[in-house]
Amino acid sequence: MIRSKVFGEKGDNVIRNKRFWRSNNARQVSFKKNQFAILICIGLIVSVAFTSMNIQLASADIQEKTLHQTPGYPSGKTNISEIQYCDTADCHENDEPTTWITVTVDSQTPSEITYYVTGSDNYAGEEGWAVFDELQNNRANGFNSGYFTLPKCGETYRVFWVDNETDGTRGSAFEDITPPNDPPSKPTIDGPSSGKAGESHSFKFTSEDPQEQDVFYYVEWGDDTNTDWFGPHPSGETKTKSHTWEKGTWTIRAKARDTCGAESGWSTHVFEAPKNKALNFNLNLLEWLFEQFPNAFPMLRYLLGI
Repeated sequence: MIRSKVFGEKGDNVIRNKRFWRSNNARQVSFKKNQFAILICIGLIVSVAFTSMNIQLASADIQEKTLHQTPGYPSGKTNISEIQYCDTADCHENDEPTTWITVTVDSQTPSEITYYVTGSDNYAGEEGWAVFDELQNNRANGFNSGYFTLPKCGETYRVFWVDNETDGTRGSAFEDITPPNDPPSKPTIDGPSSGKAGESHSFKFTSEDPQEQDVFYYVEWGDDTNTDWFGPHPSGETKTKSHTWEKGTWTIRAKARDTCGAESGWSTHVFEAPKNKALNFNLNLLEWLFEQFPNAFPMLRYLLGI
């Protein structure tokens, strides 16, 4: 009975050990499967990342090949239209020259101007163009000949034309254009020419902008004070400002500025705050008194020159 009991306990232990190792082996197999799945996911992520980097590098390389051969952008504003041609080792020899660009005005409104751009077509590839402002921001672009519209702000833009070949060779040219911007008119100043010192007097200011841009006003009151720039206000809209002076004669000055920064000339208006009240005499009455009393008022006669 004792043997049988011991054997029975050992048998139970053997069975439990077998179950444990089977369970442990199953967990190890499951863990290895999970490791394999994780490695596959990491590999896919790395592959996608490298592919994206290659695309970006290829894109940057294409952009560099397109732009590095073009001349630099002007450092300041200029009204001179110029054409320069590509003549580097990265594009064809420019002995004719064979790469050219033409930019012409197509239409315009008071505030905008539309241009038509075209250029040479010497290669099998598609031609392209782009417009950049003075900060080298791209304002417009396209393929083959096309149109673009710019504001009349007096800024200089550079228009590029790239004549492409399917094998990667190309020629380029550019032209600088400056849409005109005329300044607003001198403000009209409407208000009194005289008044009491110490009292507030109102004046109206009006200016019109040729490009119909909004305008700002700046007013100097003649007594070392000013309004600073105030606005913007619609072109042609009248604005009112008031001021108070001490006794004296003061010259008001005003000018206008549009939203592109073009300023008008100065306009002026003289205002007088008399120091003394003017004495008004009825000369007819004085003459009658002098006739009635010819020897009277000698000092008054002298002062009046009678």
